[in-house]
Amino acid sequence: MTMKFIGIDLGWRSQPSGLCCLEWIDGQLELLDLDRKDAIADILIWIDQSVQADEPAIIAVDAPTLIPNTTGSRLPDKLSHKYFDIMRDATQLIKTYPSQSAPSTLA
Repeated sequence: MTMKFIGIDLGWRSQPSGLCCLEWIDGQLELLDLDRKDAIADILIWIDQSVQADEPAIIAVDAPTLIPNTTGSRLPDKLSHKYFDIMRDATQLIKTYPSQSAPSTLA
């Protein structure tokens, strides 16, 4: 049985959203797509293209919350950007060099 996993990390107003599509096939998780989109309409189109209506799928969404402080960010956000901002660069690398990107199978 196969199952698709869609991850959506909605960006702030000025930042694109991160999108990921994985598929569980024969006991292995495979990376099908990794992208960034600016507009909500483009995100919905991407979802429609990634998952067919009759396919089993789980969609997880991480959305920004209202942050009532003057800096507009929280300490955990600052730390994750400091130590894990390489993920943004990896997304661009995969889009630029898809045939030379990381292996698509995660065991």
